[in-house]
Amino acid sequence: MLGGLLGDSCIIRRKPTHNAYIAITHSMKQIEYVEWKYNILKNIAVSPPVPYVVRVMGKEYNTVELHTRRLPCITEIYNLMGAREITHRWLDEITEPIAIAVWYMDDGCCYKIKNGYAMEFSTGHRNQNELDLLTSWMHDVFGLDGVKSYIPPTRPTATVLKIHRKQDARKFEEIIRPYIIPSMQYKLPTFRLGISRAGPMPSGSSL
Repeated sequence: MLGGLLGDSCIIRRKPTHNAYIAITHSMKQIEYVEWKYNILKNIAVSPPVPYVVRVMGKEYNTVELHTRRLPCITEIYNLMGAREITHRWLDEITEPIAIAVWYMDDGCCYKIKNGYAMEFSTGHRNQNELDLLTSWMHDVFGLDGVKSYIPPTRPTATVLKIHRKQDARKFEEIIRPYIIPSMQYKLPTFRLGISRAGPMPSGSSL
């Protein structure tokens, strides 16, 4: 849950008298991923994943959603996160490799650079202090030294963390690989290298 909340999951508390719950929404193309999350969370899920059609600016998008029940333990997470600003207190609770693997499956990508592949997280609307905290946490907890943060000057809300050194990308892949589901394998450098040897990327694949 904590790894997902760094990524695409939302934590919601409708009223102060209600407990909080977590909502997970992905494209229908990622149904396997949502079902994987459901298998982990099914003891606290309201139901199996449910398809929805979302309308945004006149366009329809097929999505799939998973909600947990309202629970005191999730309210504790809600109180820990506050306004969802990255803090030491929040990151101190995230120590398991599966958490950073979920975050990467939610928000990560892999792409070719001159000497190999870089791995990158889209971190959304984060300020430099939050990016520095994330970088320090990735170093202290997972031993990743080559993580760099940047804020694109033309897109100041599109903050990014990048693992660009070959040895650090290899180390990070070793940490997360046991948790990466088959439909997300394309986000791993070793998988991309296999595709490069076999030929072009399959039609419809994306980073």
